[in-house]
Amino acid sequence: MGIGTLNRIVLVGPVGRDPDIRRSRQGKKIATLFVVTYDARARRRQWNRVVCYVEALTEFIERHVRKGSKVVVEATLEVRKWLTEDGKNTWTSEIVISNGGKLTLLDWDDDINWLTEPPGPGEELPLPPQTAPLSLKRPSENYANGIDTDTIDAGLSFLAQQKDNQHV
Repeated sequence: MGIGTLNRIVLVGPVGRDPDIRRSRQGKKIATLFVVTYDARARRRQWNRVVCYVEALTEFIERHVRKGSKVVVEATLEVRKWLTEDGKNTWTSEIVISNGGKLTLLDWDDDINWLTEPPGPGEELPLPPQTAPLSLKRPSENYANGIDTDTIDAGLSFLAQQKDNQHV
C-alpha cells in the first residue's frame, strides 16, 4: 500500500496564537501551534492544528515563533481515534511534524532577538535560514546535461562584473 502514495502537507500562513509547549510522558518537549490559512472560494479561515515532536525544532519554536509569525510547515496528516469516558468514539486530525518534517520561519528578519539571546547550555547559536536564488523559468535551448547555462550565467553574472571592475 505504501507504493504510489504520499502523505505530505504544506501550510503557509501566520501562527494564530502563541505556541503551546508541553512535555511528553518521556520528558520530551512537544509544541502545538495553529497555522491559519484562508480558503478564498469558501471565504473562510481554517485553523490548522500543528504538533511538533522534533525536540530541537520545538525548542526553536519556543524561542522564536509567536502569534502572527509567518511560517511554512511541511509535515504529514495524522488522524487519531479514541474512546471518551462516556463511551463515544472521537476523531481528530492534526498536522504532525516528526522526522522528515520541517518548519520554516518566513519573517526571520523581523525577529532579531536571536542575535542577543545567548544559547542555552550545550547549544549553538541558531543561524537564520539560508536563501537561495529561485529560478522558475523553463529550460532554454542551452539546457544541456541537465544544466541550464542561461540560469547559471544569470546567477553568476555579478561575479564577472566584479572581476572586470578589479582589472580596471
